Amino acid sequence: LAGYFEAVRLVAQAWGWNVAEARPMTPLEPGMGWTSWDVRLAKIIRSLWLFGARGYMVSMQSFARTIKPDGGLRYGRIRLD
Repeated sequence: LAGYFEAVRLVAQAWGWNVAEARPMTPLEPGMGWTSWDVRLAKIIRSLWLFGARGYMVSMQSFARTIKPDGGLRYGRIRLD
């Protein structure tokens, strides 16, 4: 699972989120930031839950609430949250 957690850290970093500290990264480097890939974020959160990675899951849920404070993660017309 070490490679999986590294991948989660890298994706979160690309989106401008420090998953270990559960906070936004500042300043963002060029090309970093949320890309509106709701389905990818939802799958990351669900897989963290499945693997029992509570700390990372809570961090990514905080990120989701930061970018979508009213909920509404979607894949097309399908609501993911």
